[in-house]
Amino acid sequence: MDTNTAIKRIEELRALIDYHNQRYYQLDDPEISDVEYDCLMKELINLEQKFPDI
Repeated sequence: MDTNTAIKRIEELRALIDYHNQRYYQLDDPEISDVEYDCLMKELINLEQKFPDI
């Protein structure tokens, strides 16, 4: 994955995670399972580790 693709994916993941955090914590109405959320977080963490300057 090149840096530009990583930047876009990291931005997408951060937005998705923020959205799902709001659904879960503020609205008490989650749309995805905990396992799906954990997969999003794991992907984000991996990308942030691979591209620490982003």
